[in-house]
Amino acid sequence: PGGAESVVLSLAKEYRAAGSEVYPVVHRNGPGWLSSRLAAAGFNVHRPALRRPVDPSSLIELAHWMKKHAITAVHTHEFTSSVYGGLAAKLQNIPFIMTMHGGTAYA
Repeated sequence: PGGAESVVLSLAKEYRAAGSEVYPVVHRNGPGWLSSRLAAAGFNVHRPALRRPVDPSSLIELAHWMKKHAITAVHTHEFTSSVYGGLAAKLQNIPFIMTMHGGTAYA
């Protein structure tokens, strides 16, 4: 497991402990370690598919999922989740926080 995945798991637990409902989303091509750890911690992990590198249908599905679950804030980690999560949040007019991990490539 990487540092970003450990941070996501830790934040999910802390948000929940503070009284927030947490809906983790890890795309199916993403880290299996994170999904299994989140599930073991009692979270219902949403696993959308990214069927190709640019997948508008996945974006629309994610936006609908956010609306269905009345998501009030989105916090993403890393590039792909930030693109899809950020755009889906924008489509639903939901506040969006992005955390990029690693070196200076995103600075």
